[in-house]
Amino acid sequence: MVKYWERVSSIEDNRLVKQAFLMMLQDKRKDSWPNQVKNILDRVGLGNCWNEGKGIGEMVGTVSRLVASRLESQEVQVWQAEKATSPSLGIFAEVKENWGEEIYLKMGLAPDDLKWAQLIAGDRQERERQDSKNSLEEYIYDARNRASDETDLEPYLKPNDRQRLLSKLEEMENWLYEDGEDCQKSVYVQKIEDLRKLGDPPKDRKREYELRPKVIEELCAGLQKARKFVDSFASGDDKYSHIDAAEVQKLEKALQEKQIWLDQKMGAVTRLAKTDDIPAELRSSVFTAETQACNKRNLASIQKFKILYQCMHIPTRPVGGSSFFPICLVHPPPLNTVKENKKMMNRN
Repeated sequence: MVKYWERVSSIEDNRLVKQAFLMMLQDKRKDSWPNQVKNILDRVGLGNCWNEGKGIGEMVGTVSRLVASRLESQEVQVWQAEKATSPSLGIFAEVKENWGEEIYLKMGLAPDDLKWAQLIAGDRQERERQDSKNSLEEYIYDARNRASDETDLEPYLKPNDRQRLLSKLEEMENWLYEDGEDCQKSVYVQKIEDLRKLGDPPKDRKREYELRPKVIEELCAGLQKARKFVDSFASGDDKYSHIDAAEVQKLEKALQEKQIWLDQKMGAVTRLAKTDDIPAELRSSVFTAETQACNKRNLASIQKFKILYQCMHIPTRPVGGSSFFPICLVHPPPLNTVKENKKMMNRN
């Protein structure tokens, strides 16, 4: 489609094909092929080549090659992103990189096409190399600025660690603009990994320090909700009189054990400094998991008590000359079944 656009836009305006093309441009239909070509050019960053049908001069043939190359580059970026998040794709890519390119990809190609494919592959490798180099440069600037910011990462770095990080960043920056000006992609990737060993820990401490209070608050709220239910039962509330005291005692015991666990963790958390590494048992993910487990268990217990209460209060009245006894007193049904039973008796 792009190749056809190159040819059509470059021919003379008195040609019938060119006139039809110009009419499509004036119509500005979204599903027209000229509009689709324009969208493709915008997508790959070549929107400046769109000249409203006035031709692209000596760039005929070049634009379509650039489009193909950049579309391939975008697909590679998508593949790299998917590979980074999928273990199976990561293993597949590692194996394929060791085996190299499949022979069948080059079979049947004419010499000129093979040369062009090799040029595209070389261009892709060069872009990936430059991207890795730029990523290293961006990490250096970002880490240095954040490590020197009192409102960002500086409070989460010990003075010696901060000085070591800044020295390493300066050393890496000097290398990047001297000996590291023209290195392979793998070299830049390894350099970034080396910097992350010093630059990522304070980011993790800051993230944990800001997130932990929120997840602990959610856990406390869940425990408070269950404790309120236990207190209502202990106060002799009539709507909880059907509940077996042994069941409530189990729930109360679980709450006490969880409160003791939380108090111990909170004591350890308060002793942590911003510059301390976070132990595995004090990370926010641990409190989040405990919150989910407690809420699930407490909700199941309270929901069961509510169903029993509703079953106990279903009225009985004669149906067809015999007494109606709710079977739910023996085998408690789901909550929606209880509601349906009530509607049926109200109609009778």
